[in-house]
Amino acid sequence: MGTLLQDLRFAVRHIRRSPGFAITAVLILALGIAANVIVLGVLKVLILEPLDMPHPDRVMMLGRTEFSIPAFSYPEVRDVRDENAVFSAVAAFNPSSLGMEANGVARPVLGYLVSGQYFEVVGIKPFLGRLLQRADDDHPGASQAAVLSWPAWKSDFSADPNIVGKTVRINKHPYTVVGVTPEGFYGTERFLQPDVFVPLANEATLLGTNFLESRGIDAVLSIVRIKEGVTLAQVQANLNTIAAQIKRQHPKEEEKLGFKLSRPGLIGDYGGGPVRGFLAGLMILAGIVLLAACANLGGLFAARTADRTRDIAIRLAIGSSRWRVTRQVLVEALVIAILGGACGCGLVWMAFLGLSNWRPPISFPLRFSVALQPSLI
Repeated sequence: MGTLLQDLRFAVRHIRRSPGFAITAVLILALGIAANVIVLGVLKVLILEPLDMPHPDRVMMLGRTEFSIPAFSYPEVRDVRDENAVFSAVAAFNPSSLGMEANGVARPVLGYLVSGQYFEVVGIKPFLGRLLQRADDDHPGASQAAVLSWPAWKSDFSADPNIVGKTVRINKHPYTVVGVTPEGFYGTERFLQPDVFVPLANEATLLGTNFLESRGIDAVLSIVRIKEGVTLAQVQANLNTIAAQIKRQHPKEEEKLGFKLSRPGLIGDYGGGPVRGFLAGLMILAGIVLLAACANLGGLFAARTADRTRDIAIRLAIGSSRWRVTRQVLVEALVIAILGGACGCGLVWMAFLGLSNWRPPISFPLRFSVALQPSLI
């Protein structure tokens, strides 16, 4: 241990004598590490990490065979809900920009107008109070209940433990807060992180529209929870039967209707395919950056070793063993690696903080949460 500490002090002294070499080596290593960790972190959040809900593998998004955008009219989703034999719950939701008043101050928020089975599909338990139920969405005006997301409860209502039962105004309409979702739940879409959930049946008063009975307005997205023991092949067969039945009943409006399943998180196949392709390209590019960093770092250390040939020869001549000299060089490289890793983590932390706080300059409130985790390093 004593000789190791001596080698460490020797390495630090040599690094301090060559600040240009040290700064260049640390910067090269930090940039190579940061590029790969950032890409891996984004890949994990968007693709690899499962949704924060029970049995996320059973939760799917309903898609269309004739279009890549998985938007449906509400009557189509209702038909699937009422006629299927393979889902334990079927829900429709409409992400909309709403105005919510909190503590006397109104601000724009992302709201989810959800049908009665939405929280049955996601299968979560409330942090406070209760979640929206089927009775809340039975008919327009059936309920003026609202569920807050955990982040909205924390930031807009100062984590008030007595928030359940209080009234908030949403688009100037009074709603009673009946519950708060658990921490970490942001719905089923990665970029759409809602602040409040309200019944879809109230869309006419909240949005000033009337699409619940129109087959010509594709205004909702749909998620489903597959029953235990049911295979994807059985689900697709049942969806094909339902689609054929709907086309027979409504041949004019539903001539090209077809259903398919896709993974939620990136608006089904509409966003999933392009994002996966883009991230694959980024991973290749990050790998090239890391290889270039390693090559440059290797050349830098080789040049430094060549410059120290005389110093090494003198130390061997006065009695130092080859293993001791080799170990000192390795300890110096280890110190450089630790410094480069620390600087790389700092760059990653700043990049993730910037991504989490970034708000696109559009009217629709999008969010992207990614954090530096030990598993990424």
